[in-house]
Amino acid sequence: MFSTFGPGITSGSVIRYNYVHDTDSCGIRLDDGVGNSGYYNTVVNASRVTSCAGIIAQFGSVNTNIYNNTVSSTANGFCIWLTSDATGGTVRNNRCLNNAVNSIQNDSGATVDHNGTL
Repeated sequence: MFSTFGPGITSGSVIRYNYVHDTDSCGIRLDDGVGNSGYYNTVVNASRVTSCAGIIAQFGSVNTNIYNNTVSSTANGFCIWLTSDATGGTVRNNRCLNNAVNSIQNDSGATVDHNGTL
């Protein structure tokens, strides 16, 4: 989710119940909006070519919520990444399995709890 028209265009969007696989870059991007959410998604084999993450919030993301996702086998990056361009939000109850960097990178000040890495 990304808009070239500037911040706020994608506000309030929800990405849920998707199976995202074999991407060359990020699996799911939650960018440019306030209160976007991603939950109950499965991301497998993301970031095969470029360094990114299975799920990422960046570029003006504010109060993004990332819940109950499973991210597996991200080849070149984090399981979940909230960059310093993002502000706040919550990352909760996600599963990170066999990723290159099998962790949640929080550069945004978001609340990160109850996540599992295996």
